[in-house]
Amino acid sequence: IKSQYARLKAYFKSDQGRANLSQNGDPAQVRVIRTSMTNGVFIVQARDNSAEMPRGQWRAIFDLGDYVVSATVTALQDQPISDDAGGATLEALIARIVTTKAASE
Repeated sequence: IKSQYARLKAYFKSDQGRANLSQNGDPAQVRVIRTSMTNGVFIVQARDNSAEMPRGQWRAIFDLGDYVVSATVTALQDQPISDDAGGATLEALIARIVTTKAASE
């Protein structure tokens, strides 16, 4: 994943990538807020306006052994979360996935 940052960024900013982030498949309803690559983890933060209330979402894609993992945090319609809280929740989820994988080996 590390070497694919430019491709992943371009994909998630494309119509097809934004459609994959949308709850109803409409790329026009999704705005990519930011993308980043940190410690081999690609992160995309987006806002999906396809539901009655806009929802923030944070998605991570990373290598874990022989696997490519995708982890997502999505705000609930009636309980939006701040950018900081969404990012922190995603980081905690990634850490839990990595720890669980390591414990299973």
